[in-house]
Amino acid sequence: MKRMIIALALPIFLCGCSETNSEIQTISQETLEASVQASTEEFQFLATMEDIPDEQDLYPADPLDTLNITPSDYFTPGIWTSENSDDTGNFYIFDEDGIHGKMIPMADADGIDFAYSISGSNITMYVGEELTPYSAELERISEDHVIIHMSFLGTQDELTYLSEVPESGFTFNPAARLTQMAEKYYCNKTGITLAGSEYSIAENDMVVIDLWVLDENGWRSDVESYTVSMFTAVGWSSITFDEIDLSVIATAETTEEALPEDDIPDIIEDFSPT
Repeated sequence: MKRMIIALALPIFLCGCSETNSEIQTISQETLEASVQASTEEFQFLATMEDIPDEQDLYPADPLDTLNITPSDYFTPGIWTSENSDDTGNFYIFDEDGIHGKMIPMADADGIDFAYSISGSNITMYVGEELTPYSAELERISEDHVIIHMSFLGTQDELTYLSEVPESGFTFNPAARLTQMAEKYYCNKTGITLAGSEYSIAENDMVVIDLWVLDENGWRSDVESYTVSMFTAVGWSSITFDEIDLSVIATAETTEEALPEDDIPDIIEDFSPT
């Protein structure tokens, strides 16, 4: 009797286990689908075009904005020249915005950019990429004549506006380069080997170049002195009063197969501010 009951119960038990396994599989499938759906929703990319930064946010701000510089019309835009600054001189280019400028030494044309701010008779110049500030005092002689007293250097730049010199395509021959040209000019003309030379800035764009040899006692003996323009390389001899044109040297050099190397540009071109 007991065996018959067990025999009858066994199919029922097996049937119940099969249904239970089916339910487990169904629940597991539903759980997996729900988990995948939740995971998909959690990591869905929700960004829009509005989240892309503006173009101006991709670039750093102008460092001058932090300096609160007020544009000034103190200096007429264009080319200014300074006399006898450290016995050399500089060209200054002032931009039309009244903020930016460039200083170019007449000696070697190794220029530097600057920004400036003027308050009363004081000027602050922010020099180079680091915008290092330097303060100086302004003295206006006339509309086209200004002196910058640089107490931090113990020097002064006496600026004169060059109205006849256009800012666009501004070019000049640095004084050091003119001296090299004068040496070649003299040697080619006389066949005499020089012992030395020196230059000084005379006025505006004029350069005085002294040439010398050594006498029998080994002392300096001046043989020639040229005064020439940095713009044209044309001038005169202070001894013979003949006209001097050093541009022929520059022309001759450009036709040579191999030019001598030097650290000084032959002609400095286009110093208009950017």
